[in-house]
Amino acid sequence: MGFCCDLEVDVNGEETFLLDKKILIPFSSKLSRLFSGLTSKAGTLKVILPDFPGGAEGFELIARFCYNNGRAEISPFNAVLLNCAACFMEMDQKILDSLVGRLALPSVVSPCTPSSGCSSFQLSSDTRSTDSVKNSWSRTTWWFEDLVFLNADLIDKVVKMMVSQKLDHVTLSRFLFYYQKSRFFIAGPAEKSKTTEVVVTLLSSLDRSSVSCKGLYDILRMALSLKVSKCCKNILESLIGSQLDQATLDNLLVPSPHGKGCIYYVNLVLRLLKSFLGGQFSSTQLKKVAALMDLYIAEVAPDSSLKPTKFVALVAALPDSARDSYDGIYQATDIYLEV
Repeated sequence: MGFCCDLEVDVNGEETFLLDKKILIPFSSKLSRLFSGLTSKAGTLKVILPDFPGGAEGFELIARFCYNNGRAEISPFNAVLLNCAACFMEMDQKILDSLVGRLALPSVVSPCTPSSGCSSFQLSSDTRSTDSVKNSWSRTTWWFEDLVFLNADLIDKVVKMMVSQKLDHVTLSRFLFYYQKSRFFIAGPAEKSKTTEVVVTLLSSLDRSSVSCKGLYDILRMALSLKVSKCCKNILESLIGSQLDQATLDNLLVPSPHGKGCIYYVNLVLRLLKSFLGGQFSSTQLKKVAALMDLYIAEVAPDSSLKPTKFVALVAALPDSARDSYDGIYQATDIYLEV
């Protein structure tokens, strides 16, 4: 069956495409709405699409997608462009989700094999291949760098799809930390905040034991310098609090925000303690936290700007059963009273 050319599309004034509108309309709500009142006898039509994402290259990509009946070869170099073009053409949400879903299954084959090419990204939504991906996921992290170029909104969709496919949470956690650090060095303040919020929310959807304690503290220090939402901060503090027994003294010695007076951010530590105590923990974990808090209290005790109420709050935060000895608390109290 041949194709007619009854649609002329001017893309950003750069290039004009002659296409069959019957092929494009089923995929595009934008075009469907434009032509809804026209009869089948209408001749060649012309549409001007200003500000099309990616210009002529972007439109050609989406046109090929339509002519191939919703199939496209997706690579790290065209995934964002294809998604943006699809959004511009107001394609069905199922089509957009399908594109993202295929991104969520990076090939288990090395990207540098002759059959795939160094920059190729073999994708599949075939459930038979999913099991193969799951089995080798922990050994295959070459795709981390391939996905760094995706913006935060796309990463959110891709990782959620990976979670739904029950892919290894440890690997997903490592990828999210890698993504956050990689984007942090090239993004502006607004994008840094957006990326941090997305990464923190995604980390909270993973098994807590799969998330690195050190990685969370790294994100915390970055987040404190950004304008992230209160919800994001709460989620991050909850994640850290649940693993407080794995923290080190250096992790807790976070400088106090500018203008707060104290040397260290004591209120933050009190919130982390509250989060820890609000969860489930063993007596061993509780004693580890108590030992850590004794070190922390001794470190902040010489701070003359630390208010008595805050010092008492630190001392009284844990139950009596947390400590076998109060020697550390007594020594810290002596230091605090002498300052």
